[in-house]
Amino acid sequence: MRQNEVNTYKKRLYNFASYQVNNPLSLLNKIYGMYTFERKEQSNSKVHFLIMKNISLGIPRSQILRTYDIKGSEYDREVLSKKPSSNLSQMTLKDLDFFKIEQQLWIDESINKKLNQSLSNDLIFLEKQKLIDYSLLVMIIDWNQKEEELQKYLDGQKLNIIPSIKEKGIYYHLAIIDFLQQWNVNKSLERKTKKDYHYEYVT
Repeated sequence: MRQNEVNTYKKRLYNFASYQVNNPLSLLNKIYGMYTFERKEQSNSKVHFLIMKNISLGIPRSQILRTYDIKGSEYDREVLSKKPSSNLSQMTLKDLDFFKIEQQLWIDESINKKLNQSLSNDLIFLEKQKLIDYSLLVMIIDWNQKEEELQKYLDGQKLNIIPSIKEKGIYYHLAIIDFLQQWNVNKSLERKTKKDYHYEYVT
């Protein structure tokens, strides 16, 4: 965890805690704690850790069918075109891959309305915190062999584990992640450099 992310979270600790308490349907990945370790022999050597909820619930990797990191952008948001023959379960796919493979989240309409409202609330909150660089993590997990085990997580479930109406035993695990990076001059320059570099080599 970088120092700027530590500073960002410390400044907004109360806001995040209050928001999560008052918004139980939030998809912001829950933060359990932040820790700093410092070696005695190296006083200037600090390592920061953020402990967050495990979105997959610790299910074996073999049951995670596909994982997507979605930013709501089309620029440089495709993996399959570069690695067409790769094992999808071993990759982190992106926006354009999602639309090619999944087309959409196949969920019940009543849940869809709640999901959209919750996402809207989360994005408004992040914007107020001046945090506009984040991703929606979508994991597609096969619970067919362990559906009874899953039920204990679904009692009074929020919106981060949603059953597919298209495939029995398939669930979407959702969370907003990587939301502690502030959008600043450095991030803006990084984005511009990427675009300029891309333009130079594709034109």
